[in-house]
Amino acid sequence: MGVDVEGYLEVRSPGTSIWKALEPITIDRANGMLKCLFGGASGCIFPPIAPGRAALPPDVSPEVLRWFRPMGSPTAEENPLEGWITWAELVVMDWEKPEVIGYDGYVRTKRGELIPDPGHTDWPNRERLQAIQRHRERLDEVLDQLGGWPDGSDDVEVDGVIYRRVLRSRSEAMSEDWRLLFARMKNLATQYGPDGVRLIVWIVA
Repeated sequence: MGVDVEGYLEVRSPGTSIWKALEPITIDRANGMLKCLFGGASGCIFPPIAPGRAALPPDVSPEVLRWFRPMGSPTAEENPLEGWITWAELVVMDWEKPEVIGYDGYVRTKRGELIPDPGHTDWPNRERLQAIQRHRERLDEVLDQLGGWPDGSDDVEVDGVIYRRVLRSRSEAMSEDWRLLFARMKNLATQYGPDGVRLIVWIVA
């Protein structure tokens, strides 16, 4: 289940240091993209673009500061900040580049057919997660010995388990709301420059 997200777009005219609040934004069920942008314990598992920004930027506009607290909520802790990011940081990302986000495990039957590894699918949830963790640690150990994933190979076999990489692009975590928001930031950047457009977002309980 996703979360509701509120926030603000800020802009800064070229050659100035003062940020101004331009317009509020609201995005529904956007947890996956938030994790892609700012990191976190769950959700999107791509390396975050702008981690460690769980505080308002020091030069935040007065309007956003007033909206975030107290207008947004009685206390900032009730609607915690997720982060902030500029269009300059977003525009350099290759959103369509396939990246490895995990591995599927398979075993080979006596007839030579590949089937999902029972340690990944059929065990009770806690045991399954523990088994997956053990398998991943062993796989990482072997990949370190090999110097990375073998070129030209889709599979690597470790201790009888055949691993296949799962590839995804960041764009797959982008809902239509996020596409429209990023399009808005791109348009604003033609007037204010990539470093002059900033998004600040917080989750709403």
